[in-house]
Amino acid sequence: MPRVTTALILAVVVSTPAIAQPRPDEARDQSVSAGAQWALPYAARDAPPGVQVSWRRWWSPYVGIGADVRWWRHSTSTEINFPSQQGPEGIVIRAQQGRDNRRISSYGFGVGLLSRVSSGRVSCIGGIGPGLFVDRTVHDIHINGSRDGGSITLRSLGVQMLGEVEVRATRRISAFAGVRLELRDVRFVESGSGYPAAGVRVAF
Repeated sequence: MPRVTTALILAVVVSTPAIAQPRPDEARDQSVSAGAQWALPYAARDAPPGVQVSWRRWWSPYVGIGADVRWWRHSTSTEINFPSQQGPEGIVIRAQQGRDNRRISSYGFGVGLLSRVSSGRVSCIGGIGPGLFVDRTVHDIHINGSRDGGSITLRSLGVQMLGEVEVRATRRISAFAGVRLELRDVRFVESGSGYPAAGVRVAF
């Protein structure tokens, strides 16, 4: 994962000249962005990336606020095929055949304070704030003609942080790449994770 983050940051920085360029137009103090994020809490390396959408408002060239929504979904299907076995005292355990279908969804909603330092077209942005996280698993299991289905939803309050490098391509459009850190439940230090994100931002 660190290699992916490094590659994304280098790609953004190298893509646009960043030396001796004018400062951002301070009249455009709001922006919206959309991009991809690789938050895979269930360790599915072959899964597609998730999506993130954000809004930002800058009170000054250095301080602002932001809000964002992030989500990720992944579906799995596992074959169940256990042959019949003879258990204790000669009891025969029937063969089990079927399929285990699962759909995993992970959502994040956050707001926070932002700080920004700019040099020409390049800006380094950091932020921190509270977050609401929702994880949901829906299962549908078929075994020997019988079916068992249901869902589990977990909600938690946590803290989210970010560090980004943003490069302006035009007066309104910029590209960004960075890292997000999440403590998904303030009660458990083990719930912390980090992941890369990248996308395009439009100022207005």
